[in-house]
Amino acid sequence: MLGRNSGVGARFKSNFPNIIIWHCLNHRLQLILDDSVREVEQVNHFKIFMDKIYTIFHQSNKNQMDLFKISEELGHQILKIGRVLGPRWAACSLRSALAVWRVYPALYRYFSSDTKFSGMAARLGNTYFFHDLALMIDILTEISLLSDALQARCLTLSRAEKLIKRSIKAFEILKEGIGTFEKEIDDRISSDEFKDIHFIKNNRFVRLPRNNLLDVIIENMKKRLMDCDHLISKNNDREADNKLHELLNLLEPNTWNIQEIVVPWKAAEEKLNGFCKIFHHNIPINDFRDYVENVLKDFNNRVIPESIQKAKTIMNTIAISSAEAERGFSRMNIIYSDKRSRLTVENVRNLLTINLIGLPFDLWDDTPFVKTWLRNNHSADDNRVKQKKTDKYDDNQLTIWKFLK
Repeated sequence: MLGRNSGVGARFKSNFPNIIIWHCLNHRLQLILDDSVREVEQVNHFKIFMDKIYTIFHQSNKNQMDLFKISEELGHQILKIGRVLGPRWAACSLRSALAVWRVYPALYRYFSSDTKFSGMAARLGNTYFFHDLALMIDILTEISLLSDALQARCLTLSRAEKLIKRSIKAFEILKEGIGTFEKEIDDRISSDEFKDIHFIKNNRFVRLPRNNLLDVIIENMKKRLMDCDHLISKNNDREADNKLHELLNLLEPNTWNIQEIVVPWKAAEEKLNGFCKIFHHNIPINDFRDYVENVLKDFNNRVIPESIQKAKTIMNTIAISSAEAERGFSRMNIIYSDKRSRLTVENVRNLLTINLIGLPFDLWDDTPFVKTWLRNNHSADDNRVKQKKTDKYDDNQLTIWKFLK
């Protein structure tokens, strides 16, 4: 919905020229998976088979009951299998793939017991598919790890760049070596748990092109994740926007090549005008030189001039993920899940505010509400009262709540 001419992002930019809109990194990560599925055809075949397992057990009550007759625990495990590589975030795909990995022998026995599922059993009995499943779990584990890290509330753009580079390096290492789950394949196949499965190498089911798939993922991550093209609109300076990420690194010593820097650092000083143009904050040249000298003198205990500190604070306000908004939508769906609910918009808004930034329990005076509860003929040990796990609140949430009061 960002758009370059009439999208939401472009309209925000036209009304608020100083705003900096950054395409959600979690959404970009999902687009990388989508691109990889399109570019590597065999991944789509894997996805279709996994979705078929989901369909068999989630659209048929009879199949579910048959599962629970075999084992209730098995039934619960298999019902965790959902769609993979779809619109939901990577953690959901990982959970589904891990569920198949854990109940693999039981799935094979179930499909083998019914002739109408002979094709599914043949696919599970193929060594190539078992290798593909292990590879996809290793890939999804790394992507899910990055996705969870990018959802952090306090994440900054420079920290996000470091996490992304680390994940790219992890995929390059995976390409040269063997993943954690791939290492378990031989041991699992030779274990007693898998003794009923007669694995064969069936060339009719094409194996995933391992190196090609990892190359595509690495290339897409480098191309998409820190790209600034989404910032370009008809009202923007294309050259300035493309340099945004480079400008942010001017104030991050962790990204500097310390050995090659001398004061005055002319190459960096020439870029400060671009920083001022985008962030509308002027950094005096002498303040920047003081900052560079302090970094070179004592990296760990460097003194930061006031103008530099303010610039770093401005940089940290860039919202690089919409995870918080997604969580808000999820909470709202839970609150207003029943279409027949008579909750007004105002009530839903108030409940949503309490759910997201409500006053912590240890600061809430519940005495008036307890008295009202007891006056209505309720006992203190009422079985209908559910125990609720107390959420932890950080200082930012407390500050927002005090402000709203």
